[in-house]
Amino acid sequence: MSTAIVVRGTGISATIDHHGAEPVAIRDEDGHDYLWSGDDPWKRHAPILFPTICRVPDDRIRVGDRTYPMPQHGFARDLSWSVVDTAHDLASFVLVADDRTREHYPFDFALAVTYTAHERSLTTQYTVENRGAEPMPFSLGSHPAFVWPLEDDSPRSTHDIVFDEPETAGFRRVEENLLTADVYDN
Repeated sequence: MSTAIVVRGTGISATIDHHGAEPVAIRDEDGHDYLWSGDDPWKRHAPILFPTICRVPDDRIRVGDRTYPMPQHGFARDLSWSVVDTAHDLASFVLVADDRTREHYPFDFALAVTYTAHERSLTTQYTVENRGAEPMPFSLGSHPAFVWPLEDDSPRSTHDIVFDEPETAGFRRVEENLLTADVYDN
């Protein structure tokens, strides 16, 4: 039994696995896949990172008087998500706090993701809901791995990454797989 859902636009299809609500393929109308295959040396395609990005010191977080083990990039990518909605061009998933997540992160949350295919684009929308009374610190990220170069026998220098708007937020560097404290201007 397949655990994947396929969404389609007029020139694109995306296959989303329930495990991690992770896109495992993004193909154009000719069947060319733009996502990494998930082969060695990296078994993933485009995982969702929550409630942490990168590693945390000693692989533990502290909340109040307690410490909790926290795997690299959190746990969302390693759990099965519930399907909320599907249509020809849309798939929505949700991950809700339970006993397993509370072993690592003691907050009552719901993390939702919706993938929408339109023409030749795939849009991803995340919603994080704090269902508790306490402030809920978290990080949320996406880690897509694209085939490079995008087209066989095409020089890498012919490709550009273009954003709709300038990226103005500061950024932090990674050293020894941990985020540094310093924030740099973009």
